[in-house]
Amino acid sequence: MFKEYSKVMGYIVMTLVTLSLVFGGLRLAGVLGERVAFENSFQYSEGMKSRKIVLQSQIAQIDADIVNNPDKFSSLQAQRKVLEIQLQAAQ
Repeated sequence: MFKEYSKVMGYIVMTLVTLSLVFGGLRLAGVLGERVAFENSFQYSEGMKSRKIVLQSQIAQIDADIVNNPDKFSSLQAQRKVLEIQLQAAQ
């Protein structure tokens, strides 16, 4: 019974070690690092620039709405804070 248990545990340990080595090698080779490559891509950087411009224009629109409609100040100010946080995250 113990020999069978130790044999199964040995297979499990060997499988885990093998998978660790394979995935570690793939990560070192850059195969599993697609996110880094994507974040450095032209499309991603241009998309983030576009997002920043849109967020800045939305903030400017809310500022104009605050001036034109001061009775909704707290609601508009909350929206502005959310957009500022999103803008900081995009940078």
